[in-house]
Amino acid sequence: KLPRKFLQIARDACEEWLSRTRKVALKTAIPARSLVQQPQFLDILPTDNPPFSTHDYTYFDYHLAELRRLQRLFPMSQARLSVFVFLSALLIWAPLHSAWNLPPRGDLPVHTFSIVAFDPETKSLGIAVASKYLAVGSAVPWAKAGVGAVATQSYVNVTLGASGLDLLKSGNNAKTTLDSLLKEDKGRDWRQVGIVDAQGEVAAFTGPRCVAWAGSKQAKNVTAQGNLLTGPEVIDAMIVAYEKTKGTLPSRLFAALDAGDQAGGDKRGKQSAAILVVREKGGPNGLGDRAVDLRVDDHAQPVAELGRLLKLQGIPIR
Repeated sequence: KLPRKFLQIARDACEEWLSRTRKVALKTAIPARSLVQQPQFLDILPTDNPPFSTHDYTYFDYHLAELRRLQRLFPMSQARLSVFVFLSALLIWAPLHSAWNLPPRGDLPVHTFSIVAFDPETKSLGIAVASKYLAVGSAVPWAKAGVGAVATQSYVNVTLGASGLDLLKSGNNAKTTLDSLLKEDKGRDWRQVGIVDAQGEVAAFTGPRCVAWAGSKQAKNVTAQGNLLTGPEVIDAMIVAYEKTKGTLPSRLFAALDAGDQAGGDKRGKQSAAILVVREKGGPNGLGDRAVDLRVDDHAQPVAELGRLLKLQGIPIR
């Protein structure tokens, strides 16, 4: 009886604390559409200046979700709480919870959908990405002509981009590169990565703790992946559009991105998009490898705006 009673008091203590914290968060205006990780909160939180960082709110959200789980496991009536029991509950429960369920501290979520592909005719490699995240093109896409392309997202570890290209350059294929990256990353359960090497081999990984819906789909020379999406139809639509679209790699990548956006995309909404395509001597005046490098960092319709920029560069889009 004593352990059960303690669990009741501890559960109630944490519930009261989280309930009060959430009320404060609501009153002080945490911007839901860029911070919240649970879909049920999307339409009830305001969108003004945040009093906490994205990471602080992510931790708060995980605690609330875990508390709900404990409530289901131990359905008990509420109890009067003392400060001593309240602090004891936090000391015992919070460290265990942190060890089991939280992303690596300092890792910010870049929830997004992307497509990574190789064109065997032109030897071009490219990535297109969109998200409800400011300047997604600054974090997700990494590519080098003759080497490969890497998309790193979810609780993003940008070092996977540069490290992935180094591994590909040293002779690893897409799969062995991905295996090596994940082996060294303690936060692998929160990562999502898509890779295409210079021979068109693809590999992708979605960590079990990526926010649903999360997953990927592959076809010849291409992989599409996403997390915090409206559903698997987003990724399905991207692969179908890529395979059906004729033309250059930038045109096909944009068609896929647009199809994913039209299918629902990021369930939080829209903010930024980017496309990066590389090939040998593809840069201005035949120097460098960046044939296409366009970003829309903050826009109400970022994918449509990205299409407008592609047209300005003379790239036909459907």
